[in-house]
Amino acid sequence: MSSPPKRRKPVERKSDTGAFYREWLKKPLEVAALSPSSPQLANAVAGAVGDAARVVELGGGTGAVTAVLAVPAGRDLVVVEYNPSFAALLRRRFPAARVTEGDAREAVRLVAEAGLAPGSVDVVVSGLGMLTRTREEQRELLLAMIELLRPGGHVVQYTYSPVFPAAKGLLDELGLEARRAAVILFNLPPASVFVVRRRD
Repeated sequence: MSSPPKRRKPVERKSDTGAFYREWLKKPLEVAALSPSSPQLANAVAGAVGDAARVVELGGGTGAVTAVLAVPAGRDLVVVEYNPSFAALLRRRFPAARVTEGDAREAVRLVAEAGLAPGSVDVVVSGLGMLTRTREEQRELLLAMIELLRPGGHVVQYTYSPVFPAAKGLLDELGLEARRAAVILFNLPPASVFVVRRRD
């Protein structure tokens, strides 16, 4: 019996960190983070993804989480990134991933154009700053994530909020439930990882 593939620890590169802060200074609300995700956060996200074969990441940034999602080899990974500089960086760092540039609210179209059929995705990973968005924008994002998923698939959302970052009542309205899978204190700021599923 073969042993499971070892997870590769994400490597934070100085040039990538510099790219993060350059973009943060230009558009802090768009970047919606104070620093790149820590290795501890990236590994917690990878744990919540498990061995899923088809994964979509929304908001790849400089690739701190993408680095662990790109393992194991053979995983079908599509990354949606709004920022052109980050998208170019992700293409250079992860040539095996399909990186597409655009608004995550259009993720269903963007992912389909990248060659992955809506309704076939095992896990959607989101690092998007939900707290800075209106209720309607949050609703559009969550609907796009759910439309991408196969039956039984789930969303992994990481956030700097101790509770799931959606407007009051929105999860109930959409028939979703969220549970916190991990708390990462060694991140700036501390982060939580949530798993979101359709209610039975």
